[in-house]
Amino acid sequence: MAEIIIYKIEGELPQGKVKARKTKLYATTIAGLQLCLSTRARLVCSKTDSQLVAYQYKGDYKVRESTVVKYLPKIKQLTSHLQSFTVDLVPREKCASRWPTKAG
Repeated sequence: MAEIIIYKIEGELPQGKVKARKTKLYATTIAGLQLCLSTRARLVCSKTDSQLVAYQYKGDYKVRESTVVKYLPKIKQLTSHLQSFTVDLVPREKCASRWPTKAG
C-alpha cells in the first residue's frame, strides 16, 4: 500500500468572491477524486478548511446555491467507486503550518 498526498495552496479571495471560492473547492475535489480513481486508489481522505464544504458532503448542511448544487452529485458518483471516502475538517491555521509554501 502507498500513501499519496495531494495539496493545493491558494491565496485568499476577497469577501465578495465567496461563491467563486466554493465553486473552486468543489471543482478541485472532483479533480482530485478523478486523479485518485485513475491511480486505482481505494481509500481516500479529503481534508478541507471549509466547514461548509465538509458539512455539505456529509449531509449536515443543505446545498442551496445553484452555482454549487451541480457539484455534490458528481462527488457522490465518483466516491461510489471507492472502498472508503472521508472528509476531514482541518482548521485553516493547521493547514498553513503543515503544508509547504510556494518557493520563490
